[in-house]
Amino acid sequence: MQLHQLEEQYHNMALSIVSSPDRVNATTNNLPIVVTSPSMSMAQYRLVTEIYIPQRGSAPVTTIKTFPSASVGMIDIARVCSQYLTYDNAMYATGSQYSNTNAAYFRVVMGEEYSTSPSSSIVSYNGLGAVGNPAFSASFGPAPTQEELLLVPAVNEYSNLSYNWPTASWNENGGNPLLTNNPAYQTDAFWTNGNWDNLIGEAFSYDYETVSAVTDAFDTGFAFVNARLYDENGTLVYRNDTSYGDSQSPLAPLIHVGIGPANLSSSNFPNTINANSASYYIDDNAWSRITYEFEGFSGNYNIGFTQQSCSFYDQEIDSSIPSKATDFIKGRTRFAFINKFGVMDYYNVVNPIKKTSRITRKNYVKPQLPWQNMSTTSGAVFNTNSRGKDDYYTTYIDNFSVTTDYMDTATSDWLRELIESPSVFIQNEAIVNQNVDAADFYTERRTIPNGFAPINIKNASYTWKTNKFSQKLFQYDLNWEMSNVNIGR
Repeated sequence: MQLHQLEEQYHNMALSIVSSPDRVNATTNNLPIVVTSPSMSMAQYRLVTEIYIPQRGSAPVTTIKTFPSASVGMIDIARVCSQYLTYDNAMYATGSQYSNTNAAYFRVVMGEEYSTSPSSSIVSYNGLGAVGNPAFSASFGPAPTQEELLLVPAVNEYSNLSYNWPTASWNENGGNPLLTNNPAYQTDAFWTNGNWDNLIGEAFSYDYETVSAVTDAFDTGFAFVNARLYDENGTLVYRNDTSYGDSQSPLAPLIHVGIGPANLSSSNFPNTINANSASYYIDDNAWSRITYEFEGFSGNYNIGFTQQSCSFYDQEIDSSIPSKATDFIKGRTRFAFINKFGVMDYYNVVNPIKKTSRITRKNYVKPQLPWQNMSTTSGAVFNTNSRGKDDYYTTYIDNFSVTTDYMDTATSDWLRELIESPSVFIQNEAIVNQNVDAADFYTERRTIPNGFAPINIKNASYTWKTNKFSQKLFQYDLNWEMSNVNIGR
């Protein structure tokens, strides 16, 4: 059969979608696309799939050819697409940080190739009924049809009994637009009697923290973030109202917002509340509460912190330093980890750390005879300074452990994400020169490096007890080592 006859015979024979994943989805499960075509019975048939990331160029990032099964063709794009996503270390975000790497838009274009016989030449078809390169765009329902898939490296639990990531996991219409299972974030804060109730909890002045959300042209996330900062008297001293979502160009699928006190302290904010033009630092000895209002397209969601102190740690400090200087006394471990949504979560343990060191040596045994001096009588003796066994490589690895306070079941379930996380960090302790006067203390504080270091969780165990209400309380023992070990010598 001639090529033009083949084209005529199968004219208007196009691919059609049988099923496809929802437009916003997770990559750690399966994302099957099932199609059918009248041509699948042809010899040497293969489904040709091209995957594009529009914001990273016009060329396909990969091309995949698969054989049909019976009368349908199927391709699972989850593992392929996950290779093009990375985890953002967004701990230091000030304001907002958009991401096209922690999440990305994917466009799936399909075609087919086949021949008239097992021995004849293979011809490429565009999937629309004509000869050519793949041109049939997969659609991701439900209607209206969307041709771009938004993928996040999140975990879609098998208990969901669906290939699709539950909408309530990422859409603010489901009640919480923030990508976290931290139970402290699950309850919307509210204003009563002049105070915010149900805030996240206490935070140190030097704690970094971020929240992340899906946000794109389809209005799935929040539109505005309104930050409010109050002093110790409950007076509003700083506010910032920022627009997100549709204002970003090009549109990004994911956004990280820095909400921790340290995320704010890295900037010198104008005092927009008072009439003067004085500058205000979040880490000044003045703030008591920070609140954020995430204003979405169907409602608002509120979170916030109150200030934490470690004054119960009895250590000697200069009496000239303000009482809040005890915030910086060692005894707090702050973990940052990739959660099941593929973004950062944070957790503080305010308990002493135990440290042990493991030393490994590699050595060899040298001959004790001084071969170079054996030609003389005086040389044929042992040198007491020479080594028989000599170390040629030494390493030492520090191991750390800390025990959490008792926590409820919901917090315990969430904290398992830290233990299972593929990427965990600890925030380095703030080391404060205590030989400074009160006036210089906070200026000194701003100059102290306080970054995150990667760690590897070695093991974890927990104990549980019941309180008088028969409620289970859990306590974790966390063990880790630094990812970057000391260089041997």
